[in-house]
Amino acid sequence: MKKIIYLSIFIAFLAQTLANSATNIIEKFENLSDLKEIASDGAKIKLSIENLENGNCLKLEYEFSGAGYCGIEKVFPFQLPTNYKFSFSIKGHSPKNNLEFKLVDKTGDNVWWRNQRNFDFPIIWEKINIKKRDIEFAWGPVGGGEVKNFERIQIIIAAAEGGKGTIYIDDLVFEEIVPPLNPEALPTINSSESKDKNLNNLIDGNLKTVWQNKTKSDKQSLTIDLQYMKELGGMVIHWGESKQASSFSVAVSNDRVNWEKVYSIANNWLTRNFIYMKDIDARYVKISLEKSNDKNGYTIKEIEIKDPKFSQNLNDFFTNVASYYKEGLFPKYFSNKQSYWTIIGVSEDPKEAMINEQGAIEIDKSSFSIEPFIQIDNKLITWSDVKLSQHLEKEYIPIPSVQWQSQKINLEIKALAFGEPNKSDLLVKYTLTNTTKKVLAGKFLLAIRPYQVNPKWQFLNNEGGISKIKEISYDNYLIKINKNKVVVPLTQPDDFGVTKFSEGEIIDYLSKNVFPQNQTVEDKFGFASGCMSYNLTLGPGKTEEYIIKIPFHDSDIKPILESAQQPSKFFAKNLADQIAFWEEKLDKIKINLPSIGDKVIKTMRTYLGYILINKDGPSIQPGSRSYERSWIRDGALTSSALLRLGLKDEVRTYLEWFSQYQFPTGKIPCVVDKRGADPTPENDSHGQYIFALLQYFKFTKDTLFLKEKLQNVIGAVNYIEFLTNQRKTDQYKKPDSTVFWGLMPESISHEGYSAKPMHSYWDDFFTIRGLRDAVEIALILNEKELAHRFEKLRDEFGTDLLNSINLAIKNHNIDYIPGCAELGDFDATSTTIALFPCNEQKLLPQKELINTFEKYYQFCLNRISSKADWINYTPYELRTVGSFVYLNQRDRAHKLLDFFFDDQRPSAWNHWAEVVWKNIDEPRFIGDMPHTWVGSDYINSIRSMFVYEDDLDSSLVLGAGLKMEWIDSDEGVIVANLPTYYGSLSYSIKKELGAYIVSVSGDIKFPRNNIVFKNFKKEKPSKVFVDGIEYSNYNTDEIVIDHTPSTLRIEY
Repeated sequence: MKKIIYLSIFIAFLAQTLANSATNIIEKFENLSDLKEIASDGAKIKLSIENLENGNCLKLEYEFSGAGYCGIEKVFPFQLPTNYKFSFSIKGHSPKNNLEFKLVDKTGDNVWWRNQRNFDFPIIWEKINIKKRDIEFAWGPVGGGEVKNFERIQIIIAAAEGGKGTIYIDDLVFEEIVPPLNPEALPTINSSESKDKNLNNLIDGNLKTVWQNKTKSDKQSLTIDLQYMKELGGMVIHWGESKQASSFSVAVSNDRVNWEKVYSIANNWLTRNFIYMKDIDARYVKISLEKSNDKNGYTIKEIEIKDPKFSQNLNDFFTNVASYYKEGLFPKYFSNKQSYWTIIGVSEDPKEAMINEQGAIEIDKSSFSIEPFIQIDNKLITWSDVKLSQHLEKEYIPIPSVQWQSQKINLEIKALAFGEPNKSDLLVKYTLTNTTKKVLAGKFLLAIRPYQVNPKWQFLNNEGGISKIKEISYDNYLIKINKNKVVVPLTQPDDFGVTKFSEGEIIDYLSKNVFPQNQTVEDKFGFASGCMSYNLTLGPGKTEEYIIKIPFHDSDIKPILESAQQPSKFFAKNLADQIAFWEEKLDKIKINLPSIGDKVIKTMRTYLGYILINKDGPSIQPGSRSYERSWIRDGALTSSALLRLGLKDEVRTYLEWFSQYQFPTGKIPCVVDKRGADPTPENDSHGQYIFALLQYFKFTKDTLFLKEKLQNVIGAVNYIEFLTNQRKTDQYKKPDSTVFWGLMPESISHEGYSAKPMHSYWDDFFTIRGLRDAVEIALILNEKELAHRFEKLRDEFGTDLLNSINLAIKNHNIDYIPGCAELGDFDATSTTIALFPCNEQKLLPQKELINTFEKYYQFCLNRISSKADWINYTPYELRTVGSFVYLNQRDRAHKLLDFFFDDQRPSAWNHWAEVVWKNIDEPRFIGDMPHTWVGSDYINSIRSMFVYEDDLDSSLVLGAGLKMEWIDSDEGVIVANLPTYYGSLSYSIKKELGAYIVSVSGDIKFPRNNIVFKNFKKEKPSKVFVDGIEYSNYNTDEIVIDHTPSTLRIEY
């Protein structure tokens, strides 16, 4: 009889299983005939068939010389069904690199993928399942949506750590997932000990209905029949108070005969257990209760069986966990609200910490955070219970702080980094102040938690959100995390405790005013947490300081412990040292404005500091997380900003470092990082490199440096010629292609055309700038033949570029400068570079140029007045502030600047993210904060308000963006020691007795067309005196100054 029952169960199970899937073997890897190898420049790949324990499989050997990718492609045209999954087996010996599974449509332009970043390749065979929900749109002109059909399948290894490795791939399979026969069937539940009807209370979705069992036997089980095979995402078990199982396990089965244990716990005290399940398919779920907490049975309020979305990834899991807690007990981003941050570090060190606006500190990239809590009157105070504010030291030095203000007690969190590059440490001071007239007693708590400050939606380069903690130990006043990080409480805690996630997140303890007893923990799940606890007795108006130190790098323990002897003095000394360091770096130039202009200059100084913090050794980088790479694009313009603020050595070391990555062909890589040069073509890079070299010379007059780099310049120009010649073939004489004649080939450019490469005028503007600068470099070095050759290339390319722009305007019937030749797209933020740094303003079609910025400004006015419905923007738009200065429209420049200032989040940290969302809480990617290419755009725009070089006119322009409120103030405007191409410049403007006194001085070698002082009023001066003598060389727009020092008296 039992055999018949089991046979019936098996037949039903088999029928359901067969109904639920239809398998198609795509590739068994018996030979290489249907496979195509793919490799980027600089990546080596070798494919072969290897016979291993299970038969033939693919062997893929690869080696990266820098960034890049390689892999296989199989043509496999396919129409996808409603639901499906792919799978393949993989093993190998390889560094952590990205494992990309791609579906490519028949155009080759649109790609969907599953990108497993920093994939840890298993050394034994592991099956990779890729379900429909795992596949997302990667790039392409269709812009998004789910994949319906594809032409090709690719399995790609993309460099993360880089290096070389060998991997094996076998059995690429497709399975259609057919819906269950009866999807509406409701789960049922039964107990090994009882047929109590109240069992249904466990799965009725109502916490108010409970199941109670008072049997004398602790050991019993509850089995849930889901009615058909389901993919599970997890479980939440809600227990009655003091009636939970202290020991229980969870197992799953497809047939109720063979069970797989997926969770167990032996020391449960929680009234709510969160059970993570990933890639688990089952029909039956069994909870085995093994020991009651009070030895008097169990009470369960509800058992929630969660679908796959509950744990699509670990960030989703913790987002769902956090939803069961009140706000403030988990990071803000787990409530799907944006959380902003800034960085902490020393100049040129590769390590940076981050502090968010709530006061949590991420101690290193992709690392855990330290988060404060206060316990007063048995109430836990979190970031959500206080008024938050943020500050910088002296309002511009990049030493950030966060303040909590509550009814009884205030907290200041101040963080700094100190030490030499590659030997630096993080130092944090927490200051509590009693604001009442009574003694306050309680605890100050510093929690170590497995979450980054970097929010979960930050995906580029480093995924934000969770950060695994597998081990914590506390010994001799040192807290060791994951064996590779040390937290040193210089102010020693009164208690320290740790917990593994299954036995409670640290917040489960703190919110219940209890404390974990263990001081060492290992958590296989990887989400241990801990807490330093300080007993608090604080008199009225009194303060107490708590100081911790975290070495960024391997550090000698002895000096760490010595610094613990007088923590407050230790912090004060390092704070003073860092303030002095930053003042010396950031105050090289002097710009004094009235208080209404403070924000302008303080943001400029702060951004200079952020640039140096983001800089890793010689490498200039726009960010410390998402953009921790060195693009020559960002580096060239940031170098320009550094030079304009008086920093030269940093630029030289950067250019020396980047030059070594030039390809033998002369190609300049678009980006370099720890893996080496990235082969991706972005055809602005060659001109930007040449531009940066000449910029360094312009501010240093270092002819020897220029001579050393001449071969690099020749190589870059040769490569430019090679590329432009590709657009001078017969194909581009045809009417539909003449618009591309002589241009740089299509590329993703400044990543503005990532969806599909285009012939971007951004690339061309930088190319003409590079060719123009190559000519000047050759002339400086007296290389006349070279200069003549470069001039010919420059002039031909300039003609071709202008012809293309005019033809694109005609083809697309537009009245502005387009972003690229194909689309005729409007992109004023891109077109700005034609003005600065490319200085092509006078060579472009003037009507369309003016229309471009008129159209952009009208859009901005509508955005400011909310007439335009906008969602987000990138603060690269700060370039346009400079554009309006160059167009002699200073009022517009300041109107835009005021708008952009409103989106510094938080305002006191003086920076922007790469992306600004209109909704301040929008839970979306924002890039790095601070984004220092945005910062260099800001610096270059603000500097242009005070002075800029007009290369084509060979003049130095002063005061083009000065605000009348600054000039008319009692303080006036003072500029001192401002570097220019022509030497150091100082000037001042002050209103006196109905006239304006302008004093100009400096060590200036006058340009051919002298110094041009822009008239700051809209009317022509009635009289101008220079050094007391009436002067006539002026008009409504400007006054020409032909010597220094000189004093002007301007009357209206």
